[in-house]
Amino acid sequence: MVVAVLAGFLLVVPAGGVAQAKTCELPEYPSVGRNGDYDQTMTAKRISCADAYKVMDKFYQCRIVNGPAGRCVKKVKHFGCSENRYSPYPDPNYSSWVTCTLRQKKIVFHYWQNLTLVRAATCAAPAYPATDGAFNPEVKAKHLSCAKAEKVMLKHYACRTEAGPEGRCVHRINKGFACQEERYSDFYAPDYQATVTCKRNNKKVVFGYSQTKYDS
Repeated sequence: MVVAVLAGFLLVVPAGGVAQAKTCELPEYPSVGRNGDYDQTMTAKRISCADAYKVMDKFYQCRIVNGPAGRCVKKVKHFGCSENRYSPYPDPNYSSWVTCTLRQKKIVFHYWQNLTLVRAATCAAPAYPATDGAFNPEVKAKHLSCAKAEKVMLKHYACRTEAGPEGRCVHRINKGFACQEERYSDFYAPDYQATVTCKRNNKKVVFGYSQTKYDS
């Protein structure tokens, strides 16, 4: 630390000077199917690379929920983010520089995104709410995050089991999702399997589960 007297005032200057942005390794792009990627460089100022990755992931989830060309119009983890998009090639991709700031904290990164190839993300299934069934391990979520897909699944479970283990959900759930089921089982089997598809506008969740038919 450097202490100086300037015009009668005591001036304290940190020995390290002004904080410099550090370069972080590029994280893995959140989507599947190679429909986009982080490239070029990523810098973080007054924030760790690990925390910067969390902001980037939240920003991705915010913009992609509105489609491949969607934009994030709200703060993510309290950071305000702005984009500078451009299309360097005559193909269905665009590139973008993103700057996210929160007071003195700043994150700058670059990504490219394919406009036509948007595939559903594969999510891990949540724990089944009861001991008489199980969700299939993989869940497909399109145009919404895995966390929100999990909420849809649990709302559907609560809706259908209101009428018992063989009940069905006959009304919309979780702010407008409509769900359809395809069930199958052997006649004498004590349980059944089901594939469920829940949709709301362009958002879609597909998951499977098994359920014991009778109350224990």
